[in-house]
Amino acid sequence: MPKRQRETLCELHSTVGDVATAVSLFDRAAGIDPSNGRIFQQRGGCKPTLGDYAGCVADLTAAIQLGRDDSKSYVYRGIANMKLKCLAAALADLSQAVLLNPDNDEAFAFRAEVKSLMGDRRGAVEDMDGAHVIQPLTSHDRNNRAHYELTMNASDPDAAAHTQAAHCATTPAATPVVSCGVTSATLTNTPAADSNNSMAASDLYSFAHRKRVDADLQGALAALDQAAQLQPKGDKIFLERASVKMGLTDYLGALQDLDVVDQLGGFTDKANVLKMRSLVNGQLGNKHEALYLMDQAVLLQPRNGELLQHRGAMKSHLQDWHGALADRDAALEHGTKTPTSFCLRGSVLCTLGNESKALIDLNMAHVLCPNDVETFTWRAYVNSDVGNY
Repeated sequence: MPKRQRETLCELHSTVGDVATAVSLFDRAAGIDPSNGRIFQQRGGCKPTLGDYAGCVADLTAAIQLGRDDSKSYVYRGIANMKLKCLAAALADLSQAVLLNPDNDEAFAFRAEVKSLMGDRRGAVEDMDGAHVIQPLTSHDRNNRAHYELTMNASDPDAAAHTQAAHCATTPAATPVVSCGVTSATLTNTPAADSNNSMAASDLYSFAHRKRVDADLQGALAALDQAAQLQPKGDKIFLERASVKMGLTDYLGALQDLDVVDQLGGFTDKANVLKMRSLVNGQLGNKHEALYLMDQAVLLQPRNGELLQHRGAMKSHLQDWHGALADRDAALEHGTKTPTSFCLRGSVLCTLGNESKALIDLNMAHVLCPNDVETFTWRAYVNSDVGNY
């Protein structure tokens, strides 16, 4: 196959999302044409999708040495170095990318992230503004910029006026960017300030949600702490923070936030609040209080399979096996047909001495999730109990 056709085939697989195949094809292409910097650049650009950041750095270094020393190569390598926590190397690469192409908004945006990780919040905000001049910021980038500015202002209150003035100078009137320019210590109660605070809090809430998706609960908590200061009557913020605190096993802190939600009185999904209170009480060892609260949640949403499943677990902990079985049946009836649902019902049936039905549920759980350790354990127990060694 001619060289250009090989490269095109590799790029097509990369474009349609078949990255593993693309990398494999680039491997073969590099073996045939090892002096082609473009192949190494393209393969290096694919490897982060597979989590191979070290491989990305190696490929981009080879690409640069083979003459592909353009802004794109330095951006790719800079991002990979950032993921590897090599922040000084990442900053050098992304600065070189900006130098080679001052219109590369991606280089500015990622350099902002690196500067933020290195503690240079002011530099991060300035780079986000630089990216915005080239290309209006996406919602994701606006959230990042607001976070950088808020954390900068929290540690340096005098920076607020400087940042606001600089941002206004670089932001076209037709494409405004969220810029609250306030600190948690200096909130005013004018309508304009309230609007800015609300907007910044909303951006921080979205930022926290992304941090949760990335499993960065501490980062999510930090953002929600700031959002709560900006919008102290935001029940949604306190509910989200309670959920994050539960993930961090700060159950008393979660209860405090749920108390605030109840005091504010604006949250409509009362069943969800009761569920969270119930789960927190269960973790704190208050089993009867946990069951009472879950009962209240089920009264509000009697066909909610998740609530029924939780209540079934609580009844199991209190050794109310028949009540637990009834809730497991209802949970499956109302759509919670997960491996966990079948495994839990199977465990209750086993405890009640109905091994044949228990095995049916446990086999179903195994089909739905073949690698679940708890299902394996219960199946082994039931099989040994019926003599099927």
